[in-house]
Order: sequence, then structure tokens, then C-alpha cells
Amino acid sequence: MVHSTQIRLSGPFTLKFVPLVFRSVLRNKRRNILTALSFAVSMFLFCALASLAALPMLLLHGPSTSRRLVCHNKAGLAYPLPESYARKIAALNHVTVVQGWQVLPGSYRGPSDQLFSYAVDPESMRELWPEWGISTEGAADFKKLRTAALVGPQLMRNHGWRVGQEITIRGDSPPVDVPVQIVGVLNPAPNSTGPLNMLALRRDYLDSLNGSRGLVTIFWVQVDRLTSIGSVIAAIDTLFSNSQFETQTEAEGPFVQGTLAAFASFFRLAGMLGLLIVVAITLVAANTAAMSIRERGIETAVMRAERRAAWRS
Repeated sequence: MVHSTQIRLSGPFTLKFVPLVFRSVLRNKRRNILTALSFAVSMFLFCALASLAALPMLLLHGPSTSRRLVCHNKAGLAYPLPESYARKIAALNHVTVVQGWQVLPGSYRGPSDQLFSYAVDPESMRELWPEWGISTEGAADFKKLRTAALVGPQLMRNHGWRVGQEITIRGDSPPVDVPVQIVGVLNPAPNSTGPLNMLALRRDYLDSLNGSRGLVTIFWVQVDRLTSIGSVIAAIDTLFSNSQFETQTEAEGPFVQGTLAAFASFFRLAGMLGLLIVVAITLVAANTAAMSIRERGIETAVMRAERRAAWRS
């Protein structure tokens, strides 16, 4: 007579196998350690690639509801605009803040220590960028001190900088050394979303060092409400049409989206690599389980035979 050999794994019978599981884990330490390391590295790469693939959505989440506009030269970002445009834009209806920016690519200690600095107008920093978490004292010092600079927290940590420290930025274009004093951090609060690696200095200070003709890379324009965006964009571009420096004005969301479009294939590749890593993790887990089962085949047969004998008796 053939009896069923099915075992119900519950109660004390299940707990009896816990020491056996631990002994099995310690049986082949090298393989288990390498398997655990492969899982750890794979999960790290998957999380990093998944975060990178989601970066465009995170960057576009804020600008989609922003009242800020970007005004740049119609020929492209490589071509500047006169700083005198700021007064004309500020005089338009529904415009509340206008801030000129000039990009300053450069380095800190040497060519291998590259960083991008931005020379900005010191007025209305907290009003235009409330999500940056600039403190009241930092904004006041930035407006009062000509050599002031605001720095992102990651850049502060990477270089070991502190508030009050004086540093020198070596600009590449224009080629000029810019001594600045750090007066504040861009996002000191945990819930702030300020840029992590940005260094902001005063544009009038940079102009005085390089003898600039008063040219800016872009103008940031804030309007009074979201419904005014379309009319202000049309008013700005119409104001400077057929001039020597024609403008192209965009809402912040489309501007960021257009900037990220050049890296779209890179973000898609990151998502595909993350999916491949998940498949690799699954195969590693299946292979490890198959090897363990194959090695314990004889022991499993003996245990089943002992269990059957005990059941018959």
C-alpha cells in the first residue's frame, strides 16, 4: 500500500529546520558571500539607473506649475542679450521680477576640478527662487556684499567649504579669476529643492572684473499669475522683434524639456539597462537556488526516507 509522503510544514516541525537552514548557508561561505555581493551591486546599479531614468519627470514636476519664463537670444543660448533689455521687460504688464544670468564655466583648483558658476542679479533672489531655501540672512548678504556667493550643499561638501570662507573661481570664458566669499547655502532646509552643485555670484561683480559690455546669457522673468504667461511671452518677443538681438521666450517647463531632449536617448538607455539588471538578478537567484538543491539532493532523499519510516511506524 502506497502512502502519501506530503509533509505539512507548520508548528514545531518548521522551526526544527531553522538551524538546518543556517548550517546550509554557512556550508559554502565563499559562494554565498559572492552571491550576496552580486545582489548588492546589482540592486545599487538598478536603483541608480532607475533614479536616473526618472530624473526628467522630477525636473519637470516643479517647472510645470512655475510662473517663471526664460528669455534668451533667438539664435541660441550661445548668443548673449544686452542687459538693457531687463528694464524694458520689467516695464511690461504682469511682469513682477526680471533677473539676468551669465554662465561662467570654470574650475576651482585646476582643469580637472570643473564647475559651472552663474553670475546673477542680486535682487529678488528669494522671491524668484522660493524653493531654493535661501535664508533671509544669506539673501541680504548676497545683496549687500559685492563679492558674495551662494553655493549648493553638495558642492560645499565636495570641497569642504564653509559659510564665510573666501575662494577663487578660475573662469574659462571669460578667462578671469573671480575671488568670492561664501555667504549662504542654496538649500539649507531638508524640504528645499535648490540646485546641489550650483555656485551663484553677482553679475555686476563679474562685469567689473572682465570689463564686460553688459551682456547676459538669459533673463529669468516671473509673471503675476499662470494665466499671464502666454500674453507676456508674446509681448516680450514682439518688443524685440526685428532688432539686432531678437528674443525667444519660453515657459520654464518647455525650456527645461527642450534642454533635456538632447539627453533623451541617454535616459532611455538607463531605463533599459535597469531592466536588464533585474533580469540578471533573477537569473543569479535561480542559479544559486538550483545549485543548493542539487547539492542537497542526497540529504533530502534521506530525510524523506526517515520521515516515511517514522510515519509508517
